[in-house]
Amino acid sequence: MRARIGLLLGVAALGAATACTPGQAAGPDPVATAPASSPVTAPAPTDRGTPAATATGTRDGGVVADAELQQALDCLEGSWRMASFAIEADSSVTTEGEGGDVRLEFGDGSWWLHSDDDEAVTVRVGTKEAELTLDGHAEGSVDVTAEGVRFSVQDSDGRVELELPEGMADHGMPLGHFLATIVPTGSTTLECDDDEATVSSGNTMVNQVLTLER
Repeated sequence: MRARIGLLLGVAALGAATACTPGQAAGPDPVATAPASSPVTAPAPTDRGTPAATATGTRDGGVVADAELQQALDCLEGSWRMASFAIEADSSVTTEGEGGDVRLEFGDGSWWLHSDDDEAVTVRVGTKEAELTLDGHAEGSVDVTAEGVRFSVQDSDGRVELELPEGMADHGMPLGHFLATIVPTGSTTLECDDDEATVSSGNTMVNQVLTLER
């Protein structure tokens, strides 16, 4: 629930910030001009990874990954750069971000995120565009469930700043309030190969896709 609230806070802040100019009231959310990104189809299995399957089986009361999912989780281990993220909310407004210096690392059932504000992420909400900078770090767990893989946030410290076009007030928030906009919430599916990984989730409220590159 906390992750979902963080996601909605992040999307709401982006939408409100890009939809208004000084002296204007917020109008209806713009309709996206392009559909939300969809997960890439990973190539044929390699020595490093393959698309993930649904987790099956239990051991000592816990869910264990089947061979295909375990191979994808093993492939995910190591350091990645965030290439893009995309969110389509129930309002049909698409939020997309790409670029920046956000790094993620995975290993031993955990994930770590780090960004030092060196390069901005270009963010588009509908037809509006802004620059987003992240300065801070976060960490969490990677858990296998019966429905897929779940990414949980355990700790974060830092700040997110949204730089808007000239004449519009900039916005900022704690990194923790924005993390779920980047890291897919709920049960997710994982696809991974040597060069690219895709984490995607979908529920009745939002569809999310996070794309990573080596």
